[in-house]
Amino acid sequence: MTITLKGRSIRSGLSLIELLVVMAVIGVLVALTVPAIQSARESARRTQCKNNLHQIGLALENHAESFGNYPADGERGHGFGTYLLPFLDQGTLHKRIDPLNTLLPPGPAVPGTGDILVSVFRCPSHSADDRLASGYARSNYIGNSEVFQRATKLRDLTDGESGTMSVGDTIIEHGWALPGTAAVDSAPNSGGGFSSGHAGGIHILLCDGSVRFVNDSVDLETFRALGTLSAGDIVGEF
Repeated sequence: MTITLKGRSIRSGLSLIELLVVMAVIGVLVALTVPAIQSARESARRTQCKNNLHQIGLALENHAESFGNYPADGERGHGFGTYLLPFLDQGTLHKRIDPLNTLLPPGPAVPGTGDILVSVFRCPSHSADDRLASGYARSNYIGNSEVFQRATKLRDLTDGESGTMSVGDTIIEHGWALPGTAAVDSAPNSGGGFSSGHAGGIHILLCDGSVRFVNDSVDLETFRALGTLSAGDIVGEF
């Protein structure tokens, strides 16, 4: 609106057209900024997920050094994650559960044991409840059944530690204290156990301790080769 005062025109505010232009500019800025913020947040979540797997990899290495092998998933009813607790700064929780001498009780989680949230087992890109219906604390990482179906020794990995997958992302209903492995027989995010909340693929931990991001479009034979210990497979690029 324009006001005339003693021969001078004074603008007292924005016209409708100017207001619409400002709103349009703000809309464009928001449209450009929001995806960038979302991308940055997902990048941070991916980094945290990758760091979680690095810590799990170090725990597996320390377990192998201490016992001569990886933990066997399901031994005395416990998941392999329980046996890694002393190497994840969770020694008190490990002593309380006492998996080396005690069977995992059937039924819901016993309070103060498998219901305890252990952050290293949670991927921030998966927004599901922290606990399962059974009360067990969720884990977003599942083991390769070829590695954890028995107490695998490093010398058993004749396909090479850098060519054998130990653990990968999952969004299935799984608790860190419970047995949980999957066969590497289907592509990531295609209905098998290895799946994630990340767009386009999953993180996997290799037996040499490195973490890689595997695209959903990975060659299936290459992905399957990562799941074998001593089949003589040649792992292609991924």
